[in-house]
Amino acid sequence: MQVNSSTRIIGRNIYPTENPEPHGYGIYITIPPKIKEESEVLVRSIPGGLYAVVKCEGLEEMSFKWPDLWKWVENSEHQYIGETKGEYGYELGFEEYLNWYSALVEKNTINMIFDLMLQLREK
Repeated sequence: MQVNSSTRIIGRNIYPTENPEPHGYGIYITIPPKIKEESEVLVRSIPGGLYAVVKCEGLEEMSFKWPDLWKWVENSEHQYIGETKGEYGYELGFEEYLNWYSALVEKNTINMIFDLMLQLREK
């Protein structure tokens, strides 16, 4: 598979129990439609629908951007769909790594930019 600047990389925290620690991290990478699932690589889909999204510049910002996003959802006309129980544990929102190509390929890791996303439904 050819990876280039149009490839999207999205991650999410995965919690094996209802407690926040320990946790793992799942990675989603966009692939062409003809790629087949193999034993070591699973083909998954990110659910469509309505999402609350906030931009985050740098890993340091995540510690307050996630709480800001949760607060916005609480005060909105929407509600979080709820955590899902996946194969490896409880899953919450998504983090799309917007400038991964320049950060990793061009060795520019100073200004990593993410979109933080929570799936919503109307109240």
